[in-house]
Amino acid sequence: MKMALASPYYQRMVNDISCPQQSSVLLILGMHRSGTSAVARAVESFGLSLGDRLLGSAPDNPKGYWEDADGVALNQRILEQCALRWNEARILSAKQLLTTAGDSLCASATDLLANRVACWGSWAFKDPRTLRTLPIWLHAAGQAQVEIRSLLVLRHPLEICASLATRNQMDSLRAQLMWAAHWLPFLPLLRGGSMAVVQYDEVLSAPVRVLSRVAEQLGYTVNQESLQQYGKCFLDRNLRHHQAESGEKRLLPLVADTYALLRELDALPAEAFWLAWKDLQVRHREWSDLYALLDAETEWRRRRRGAWWRWSHGQFQHSRA
Repeated sequence: MKMALASPYYQRMVNDISCPQQSSVLLILGMHRSGTSAVARAVESFGLSLGDRLLGSAPDNPKGYWEDADGVALNQRILEQCALRWNEARILSAKQLLTTAGDSLCASATDLLANRVACWGSWAFKDPRTLRTLPIWLHAAGQAQVEIRSLLVLRHPLEICASLATRNQMDSLRAQLMWAAHWLPFLPLLRGGSMAVVQYDEVLSAPVRVLSRVAEQLGYTVNQESLQQYGKCFLDRNLRHHQAESGEKRLLPLVADTYALLRELDALPAEAFWLAWKDLQVRHREWSDLYALLDAETEWRRRRRGAWWRWSHGQFQHSRA
């Protein structure tokens, strides 16, 4: 959707952009285990390229991640510089993120965007970490004079929790706090740009209809033959191993309210949506000390396990000598 109210951050960025319309970057944004990989594969039918430096598949994603390896590596470096792990719940402001990341990482993001647009014209980038590093990429887009469009991929938080529990043995509370930390802090920075939202379950049930609507919202022309092939040959509904039932009562109220509002992004007037989002951000920040404490406690446990493993491994080697 084209938002009526532009955030000052986004407006400063787009004021400096004079690139032709065909040179754009589509950010595919979503929490881990949200179906972003399946959606990313579809955008080639929009006339976009994912590039030629894609990560390979893995057992937890057998059809591929469809992620640019250099972009993912840069996101990881940004998080490491900010002392953030992929599964942490702490909140950083955009100013903190930009300051801590420093000029070098911001310049790397600028160079990467400029390179991909020079190579492909219109490029799509998907990595769940981008929700946590979004200010860096928007700053880089302004520097590189690249238009940013965004596609938000939603999946029920309980399904994400179940998937993370299976893959990472993550408890539901941490997964929900992590979900909130991805979505809530930086989404308003996209206000004023081209934005569309898609539900993972709707993509699985009606891919051609749903993705054609998304492409139109974002200003792309769909290759219908390519999209039909995607729906028939690539999309595998059997890979959806977790489905939420009537489990909203198991969601944290903040997560339930945020998810409900995201689902209304296309229906609500822009002003009403962003005012409601601001209220959710206030509620989220009220518990910021708790998130930091939880992350610190988790890090302490990780270090303790690592120390025990090193000690026990050393004892084992000593006993063998």
